[in-house]
Amino acid sequence: MQREHGEIINRKHLADRQYSGLIGALRKNHEQVFNVAGLPDAMKTWLAWFTANALDRKPCLIVPDELRARTAAADLAALTDQPVLVFRARELNLEDADAVSHESEQQRIALLSRLLSGDFAALILPASAILQKLPSPDRLRQHMISCHLGAVIDPDQLVDRLLQNGYEHMRLTDGPGQFARRGDIIDVVLPSAEDGQPGRGIRLSFFDQEIDAIKLFDPDTQRSSTMLDKIELPPVREVLPDWKEKDRLAENILQAGRQAVRQARANAAEAEPLAQMERMTRHDAERVDNRMHFAALDRWLGLIYPDAAGVLDYALQAETCFFIEEPLRL
Repeated sequence: MQREHGEIINRKHLADRQYSGLIGALRKNHEQVFNVAGLPDAMKTWLAWFTANALDRKPCLIVPDELRARTAAADLAALTDQPVLVFRARELNLEDADAVSHESEQQRIALLSRLLSGDFAALILPASAILQKLPSPDRLRQHMISCHLGAVIDPDQLVDRLLQNGYEHMRLTDGPGQFARRGDIIDVVLPSAEDGQPGRGIRLSFFDQEIDAIKLFDPDTQRSSTMLDKIELPPVREVLPDWKEKDRLAENILQAGRQAVRQARANAAEAEPLAQMERMTRHDAERVDNRMHFAALDRWLGLIYPDAAGVLDYALQAETCFFIEEPLRL
């Protein structure tokens, strides 16, 4: 029904001379920039949706803030039955903490995986999320675990890869970002990229080292249901150090710490903060050397991702059409 309504509205739009002229110009040159003024908020999202669809692309709306992102998502959801994704900013963890919620991080990484697969209808980006450092699309692809019926995968190696990708090993899974192993069965709960959606349970059954069955299951009841032919298991952490280069990363952390201490000492910093800085960098370097994930890894994003990407890099690969709303407010 939504698609039928959209086609009717699009035909009405194309009958408008100015709108059809805009579409014609964009079809000739996708890199051309147009300014449109005077539209109410609801009309902005409608224009973005139908313009992108006329160009066989998906709309990517860059909006000033979180509130506008929510209203734009609601407007677009009325036009499609496919996922409308909102990529939100996350707070960086610059201090050690015993308990840290990974819900936002898991949703963001699930969303990036959707952008790589193209399984979405529209993308909305609050301005605060655009400049945050992310693993490059190529690095994220390297951490994806592809499973299909008949594939030969050592279950022990699969467990190791899940741990490296940030999954938590549990006796019984009950939430996103967790996995459990019972004999020749491995259960994994994938986080959702959409607001308010539960995690998706994936049950992998092995015959020796061959994947014998892939099923969806309900994490609440643990009952399996639909059979699948294949599945991609994305990581659930944004910060994904290359543990093969852990020695180099640990040394770079120590060097960065020593440089920061020298600069602080040159600025007449007190002895105690300098000592704390030295202890912190040594402790972080030791944990990296031991291949440990910890909350404060965000301190070293620049070293972990020297080739850091942003969400716009993912949007470009997804062949989206960009719409910037209220540029002066960004």
